[in-house]
Amino acid sequence: MKNLINFYDGKIIHQRLGKKKHKFTNLHLFLLINISKIRSFDMQSIFSRFSLLSINKFNILSWHIKDHGNRKDKKIENLKEYIIKLSKVKKFDDIYLLCFPRILNFGFNPISIYFFSYNNQITHTIYEVKNTFGDIHHYITKNKVSKSRFHKRMFVSPFFKNDGDYEIWSRLTNKSVFLKINYIIKDNIKLKAFLNATIIKDNKLSLFSALIKNLMFPGKVWINIHYQALKLFLKKIKIEKKPLENKIKNTFAEKS
Repeated sequence: MKNLINFYDGKIIHQRLGKKKHKFTNLHLFLLINISKIRSFDMQSIFSRFSLLSINKFNILSWHIKDHGNRKDKKIENLKEYIIKLSKVKKFDDIYLLCFPRILNFGFNPISIYFFSYNNQITHTIYEVKNTFGDIHHYITKNKVSKSRFHKRMFVSPFFKNDGDYEIWSRLTNKSVFLKINYIIKDNIKLKAFLNATIIKDNKLSLFSALIKNLMFPGKVWINIHYQALKLFLKKIKIEKKPLENKIKNTFAEKS
């Protein structure tokens, strides 16, 4: 990746399986930021080439460091240090963060992905998952295998109990990013989720066109989550009681 910051144009697909099926697609804009190469004192000069994008302040598009990691720090160095400590990765050249930008200072990232690169290969990945109740959990891969399995630790949807496992595949290239998640309970796939996105040409016209094409508006992801929840409720799918927040905030992938 030549640029420290790139925009991606893509979509997320959710598909609930079983007796009561449900499926939706959400078009969105993504940010890919090389958090290992950007320093706090030169961030403003880097972001100045994007008139629509700002760091830690209001703009049409913005990225706020406190949305990630421990959700306390505003310095990118602290986010980098936190993620490296979580991952226990010793060797890397770059750390890329894929996330949604805020729109007019509103935004929600149900999943953000940290890609560790070494010798031009993705070696480790961290999936940073949030729910609408304010919880956060990091699912961390242990090795170079692109497919990983994790025991579900955080309550995400009120329409599923807090059990089962995730199987996650991800891939990052110079031109695209891909993510696939299978949610499995007792060897049965209950939900599939996909993320597909391609890089946007480095110019303002392409970015503005992507904003219009994806119908970007403040709080789009958060609003759509609750809209889909209403549909599930109307389908009379059972609502599960939220358990107490899990004190364990990080989960490593199971051994292959």
